Amino acid sequence: TTTTIVPNDVFHPCADPSADWSTDFGPGEWIADHWDNRALEGWWDERRYPTVVDENWGFAENEVIGKSDDFGIRYYRQFEVHETCEVQIRLGGDDGYAMWLDGSWDIYEWFDQPFTQTTVNVTLTAGWHTMYVFFYENGGTAQVLLDWRPV
Repeated sequence: TTTTIVPNDVFHPCADPSADWSTDFGPGEWIADHWDNRALEGWWDERRYPTVVDENWGFAENEVIGKSDDFGIRYYRQFEVHETCEVQIRLGGDDGYAMWLDGSWDIYEWFDQPFTQTTVNVTLTAGWHTMYVFFYENGGTAQVLLDWRPV
């Protein structure tokens, strides 16, 4: 089975160089596939279309999967950048998280941990980009957050 990623409108990350951290990656939605296991094995169980990657379940259950531990999510989308720009991308999670951007693992923190954030600088060239964010929850509290700012 193939999944079609629907293009979104143009994203202008450097329109305001003084901008603070933002979870907004431009118009459109993410595709969020939820698994009822942390290894993201088998076919996903449920699909949602959030506008941002920003979830903080604490000890509560993930309402999509119906449990608070041992689940995973893959978020993905495409976006178009109007002009080449350097940005900082920050991804955080409790427990494991990873980010794949345009064919490269820019962040890979795939192990159990309390909420931790990792920041990378990337150059987004003018044109289309594909981003995947992976997250899993093993036990305890659960949270995932993706944001960015211009450099």
